[in-house]
Amino acid sequence: LRKAYFGAFENKRKKRVVSYAASIGGAELARRYDKEFAELVSRLDAVSVREETAVPYVERLYGKEVTAVLDPVFFLKKESWQKVERIPARAKYRKYILVYVTETNREMSDYAKKLSQETGLPVIEVRAGHLGTDAGFEVDYTAGPAELLGYIHKAEYVVSNSFHAVAFSMIYEKQFLAFVHSRLGARVRNIIDIHGLQDRLCDENQLPDIHAGIDWETVRERTEEHVRASGEYLLKNLEIGDKRRWTAVRDGSSNL
Repeated sequence: LRKAYFGAFENKRKKRVVSYAASIGGAELARRYDKEFAELVSRLDAVSVREETAVPYVERLYGKEVTAVLDPVFFLKKESWQKVERIPARAKYRKYILVYVTETNREMSDYAKKLSQETGLPVIEVRAGHLGTDAGFEVDYTAGPAELLGYIHKAEYVVSNSFHAVAFSMIYEKQFLAFVHSRLGARVRNIIDIHGLQDRLCDENQLPDIHAGIDWETVRERTEEHVRASGEYLLKNLEIGDKRRWTAVRDGSSNL
């Protein structure tokens, strides 16, 4: 555990230490970390986490209220993210399936291959680190964050076990399926549950229909609801009283 992440350092300008959307990847840490975690988290003035399932565990060790909040990528709408995306050349003039890999998953690569055969669309693969599918897909080894956004924006389908690929598939309103990461699956499950998209989660050998329609209006309403609640947490704990500033941030016209 890195102490600096808990505000465990001296700085004369430090006033409050607030965690926003901290993630432990699951419901709790291994017991061997309990004592150290309890000591470090006690230094925080307010605690929020990304996973709803982690709230009881953190509250037990923190001894005070812990809030579940939305990942900050949802604070900006699609139009704002489009300003920072970069469309790779290979994504500009053709239709394709995007596979984004954060952990090797044979079931996921087999599914993407089958979807490609079914639709006649090629698969473009982007990797987080050196892990890949070794399924013979067209791999872009040079894509960074801006290019990943561009790939998601232009894709016909997105297949991934990445939290952020799933999140941006929602923001860009893409047809997608989410596979579960073996260690960090709570992140994806949580964002799926928040938006009522359980039929997009591939779990326990269940393969949903990626072609099925999505009620994006309801998804947007759920996003807005959780953005408002998350914004209130920040306004309260950062002692920013003017809610008009939060609205400006959400619209992309200002910064906190």
